Amino acid sequence: MNKLLYSVEDKPPFLLSLLLGAQHLLAALGGIIAVPLVIGNVLQLPSSDTIILVNAALLISGVVTMIQCQGIGPIGIRLPSVMGTSFTFVAAALAIGFSQDGVAGILGASLVGSLVMIIGSFFMPTIRKLFPPVVTG
Repeated sequence: MNKLLYSVEDKPPFLLSLLLGAQHLLAALGGIIAVPLVIGNVLQLPSSDTIILVNAALLISGVVTMIQCQGIGPIGIRLPSVMGTSFTFVAAALAIGFSQDGVAGILGASLVGSLVMIIGSFFMPTIRKLFPPVVTG
C-alpha cells in the first residue's frame, strides 16, 4: 500500500512549496488568460482592449482567489483554490458581444447573472427539498 508523503497538516520544505506553487500558477495562468483572448479575438477587438480584458481577468482572479483562500466574514471557502475564468460562458458572451452592446453588454449580463446567482443561493435549502436523492437498489 502506498504511504502519503504529507498529511493534511504537514508543510513541505519551502523550496518544494515554491516550486509546486509556481507549477500551479503556470497551469492556472493559461486557463485564466485564454478566455479573454478568445473573446477579444473573435469579437475582433483592438489589441489594447484585448489586453485590458486579460489584465482584468488576472486582477479579478487574484482578488477572488485571495478572498476564497482567506475569507472575509461568511464569504470564502478558506481552502487553497485558484479562482479563474471559465470556458462555460464563452458562447453566451460571444452571442451578447456580437449584438450591438459589445463588451459592455457582456459585462452587464455578467453582473446581472451574478446578482441572480447570489439571490438564488439563499433559496437553495428550499430548492434542494424539491429534488430528493434517488436511491437505486
